[in-house]
Amino acid sequence: MNSEASKNISPLERDEEIFTRVAEKIRAAIPKDFNVQMSALIQPLLKDRNLDAILEIKIPNIPPVEFATEVKRILNRPQMLAALDQLSRITNDNYNKLVAAKYIPEPIQNELKDRGVSFADATGNVSINLQNPLMVINSRGATTDPWKGPGRPTQSLKGVPAGQIVRTLCDYGSPIKIQKLIIESGASRGSAYRMIDFLTANKFATKQVGSQVSVNDCKQLLLAWSKEVDVFGSGVTKSYINPRGLNELQSKLAEIDSRKYVLTGSLAAEKYYAYADPFTAMIYTTNIDELALELGFLETNKGANVILSSPNTPVVFDRTSIYKGMNIAAPSQIAVDLLGGPGRNPEEGKTLLDWMEANENVWRIKPDN
Repeated sequence: MNSEASKNISPLERDEEIFTRVAEKIRAAIPKDFNVQMSALIQPLLKDRNLDAILEIKIPNIPPVEFATEVKRILNRPQMLAALDQLSRITNDNYNKLVAAKYIPEPIQNELKDRGVSFADATGNVSINLQNPLMVINSRGATTDPWKGPGRPTQSLKGVPAGQIVRTLCDYGSPIKIQKLIIESGASRGSAYRMIDFLTANKFATKQVGSQVSVNDCKQLLLAWSKEVDVFGSGVTKSYINPRGLNELQSKLAEIDSRKYVLTGSLAAEKYYAYADPFTAMIYTTNIDELALELGFLETNKGANVILSSPNTPVVFDRTSIYKGMNIAAPSQIAVDLLGGPGRNPEEGKTLLDWMEANENVWRIKPDN
């Protein structure tokens, strides 16, 4: 891939985007004269998920083949081992296993082949080799990572890694070991260290002895992050009416699979600090149309009492909790979403931040370094 083309490629920051592209590459690797049918199911991006995705391939005269899939944005060797460990823990030997990623370096490809694990990346590197039924699908994609930048120092709080590090630093009590910060945030090692350097240079965080880091002022860090990003509004959003209002909506949310959504905004903030009666529900989901249909929402251009967002970052699904049967975002995420919201939302966000500052022992997680 030439440098000019690499400037214009999709960033593929979300697992469902990566998996969709990977599925397209697998389909393209199968000869066109085969009547191939493929179906793919991507699960919501939750830390407690059992499986990232399922891919099914149907080829005439061959029984359907289903793959339990782990999706990774970055696939270095530790990430590969983590993916294989996850697949081994949630499946048995009767399952076909697939590792999917934006880009899989050649050494990792070779190790996966040696381990007998199928893989595919978003550039077209595909290796599916099964004995029963016999299925061999191979293709070559990029030989270098087209998404890898020159490694310039981070200059802002924008981007997926920034959100991952900011959220994790605030969610966990200080100090936290950098290695644990990397694991819990999901950021790549390089991105994490660049972000830590930026935060320390700007006095948001301090490096401690023993490879630890602590946030200096969580409230100020979240305020700064909210000024640079609009997490809720930056993804695909649609407005709806729940005909029977927000009280009935809460009952419906408590009844459906909590992995399908995360509630944020004023309704979610009630768990920590009730500011005023909410007038709009803000909900994250990986499939807007499916959730709207299941909950009976009516799409509208005005008078909405529900806004659904399919976010550009998986961080919104991290460290959620259950409140009144509903899956709600972490308070750090709720506060930032309110700060970037309309009307009285910013004041609600500031009030929630004040409560968080005074009650850190209630909501922050002890890092257990």
